[in-house]
Parts: sequence; C-alpha cells; structure tokens
Amino acid sequence: MNKTTVAIADDQTKVRQGIRAMLEAESDISVVGEAASGLQALTLVDETRPEVLVLDLVLGDISGFEVTKRIRQNSSPTRVIIFSIHWDGKYVLKAQEVGASGYVPKKRPHELAKAIHEVSAGGEYFFDHG
Repeated sequence: MNKTTVAIADDQTKVRQGIRAMLEAESDISVVGEAASGLQALTLVDETRPEVLVLDLVLGDISGFEVTKRIRQNSSPTRVIIFSIHWDGKYVLKAQEVGASGYVPKKRPHELAKAIHEVSAGGEYFFDHG
C-alpha cells in the first residue's frame, strides 16, 4: 500500500507533535518531516517533496499564505492544506487565492486526515464554515 507523504509546519512544538501523532495513527499516511517556521517549511518541501504540506498561517517569519504562494510559484507538486485557528470565510478565500488545496480549522482536527486523502487524490477540501 502506498502511503501519502506529509510534512507539517507549525510554530508550536506541541501542536506539531499532536498533528504528527494523529496522522501517524493513519495506516496510509507517512509524516516525512516538521518545520517550525515558514522558511523552514519551504526548505523541508524542497528536501522531502511531500505530497501534502499541513501548514499553519502564523509561523513567526513568513505567513502560511506566503509559503503557499512560493510553493505554487516554484511549480512544486506538493499540495498545501492550511490548518489554522482562523477559520472564517476571508481566510478560506485567501487560501484559495494563493493556491492552497485545502483548509481545515484547528478546532476540527478529526477532519485533517480526510482532507489529506482528498487532496492527495487530486481534489480539494475546504471546510464549510457556514
């Protein structure tokens, strides 16, 4: 069985560890690395070429929106899912504008694996905040 490769970028260590533990419980997902900042996330994507990057918006150096924009500009095949505490419509629209393939609010972590499966299969997964 092929596993979907996933990288995680969040500035909070405990959040990264929690996401990793949750995703590694899925038999078909493999976490290939973690980053604590936006610039580290870009390097991680370059080095590991994950199928999906789970990305926070607030990263200390550059925003998750900027990371997503740069990944798209580099024509990377990595697809981005924004995973953020911010979940109103303007954030979701901005994520779509910069090229994210999905958006899941942190208050709904149980949806993250479903979003990864959808996005890695070529689809999109945008949480319906309505």
